Amino acid sequence: MDIAKVVDLTGASVTRLTRQLSDRGLVFETALREARPGQPARPLRLMADGAYGIGLNFSHATIEVGLVDLTGAMLEVVSGPIDIPTFESISSEARRIIEAMLTRHRVKRDRVVGIGVSVPGYRSKTPGHFAIHPDFPNFLFRNLARDLETYLGAPTIVERDAISAAIGESLVGGGRDRLSFAFIHLGHGIGGAMIVEGQPFHGAHGNAGGIGVLFPRGVLPRPSGEDLLGHLRENGIEMGDFEDLKALDIEDCVPLRLWIDQAAAQLRTGMSIIWRLFDPTAIVLGGRMPTSICEALVSRIGELDRPGYTDDLPQPALLSSSLGPRSGVRGAACLPLFETFFSQRPVSPRSSLSDGSRESDLDGLA
Repeated sequence: MDIAKVVDLTGASVTRLTRQLSDRGLVFETALREARPGQPARPLRLMADGAYGIGLNFSHATIEVGLVDLTGAMLEVVSGPIDIPTFESISSEARRIIEAMLTRHRVKRDRVVGIGVSVPGYRSKTPGHFAIHPDFPNFLFRNLARDLETYLGAPTIVERDAISAAIGESLVGGGRDRLSFAFIHLGHGIGGAMIVEGQPFHGAHGNAGGIGVLFPRGVLPRPSGEDLLGHLRENGIEMGDFEDLKALDIEDCVPLRLWIDQAAAQLRTGMSIIWRLFDPTAIVLGGRMPTSICEALVSRIGELDRPGYTDDLPQPALLSSSLGPRSGVRGAACLPLFETFFSQRPVSPRSSLSDGSRESDLDGLA
């Protein structure tokens, strides 16, 4: 009856539907609950091993592959270095990790909904193509979903890194109890996404929320990971990638503190624009940056720029992502689960690709 109230269906309809979900191994009944007169209520839970999603996230130096179950719990993340960030090297290493991971966790391949891939860039005007970060030049002329599906041997969804992270935050992170929020993604570049009424707002071409346009490359210092790593190198602190940043103590590292001050001022302006344009309940800051740096940025930003009205306007909550630097791979792994089970659009990983990607057999991973 609780579910019937939420989805506005009759109790009989919900009983029928949940029985079908139970027959498919997606939900199960727990102990009886004596909560009201008549037949005792039977609380339902998601069956953790009812379905799985795999996520792939990468930078110029590392690759991450994660496995989540239907409840969104991360079962494992495997990280590894990449010598040269080519399409072939990333794809072949991802396939090797996926095969070993599924074997290790004894996951049946017919329970894997698909593979989500998070890419640092924006959707190109060519369907299925992405205007990706310059660190990955041989990704530019590929239909990524189609080509990755061929390499990985499973239904594949490719999405902007900001949207992937926002979907993960919405399903299993700090945005779970918020229907509408903005997500700012700090990787080597800077991107953004919007969750509206529980669904990602893609815009006309899939690039909505792209806050990075406020900070063009090569013009001014940017609030991005690429800028931070360069700033540290200029001050004699050599960092290979984001994982190395965890070793820095913000209080003891003056160059890092100076960068946080500068980046916070820039992000405050960008967040203020998002606030006034979309009026979200919250703006979440996350991506590949260590949690300590994201939390320091949120603390330094404080309140957003106040317009000069006769009374204060309600501001969105400013939050650091609860998923930390794993938000990219976890969000990517949540993509196929979201599209199959939680999106309001009647799509699946096989039909959601507007680029004409063909279906593939999950047994290709065998």
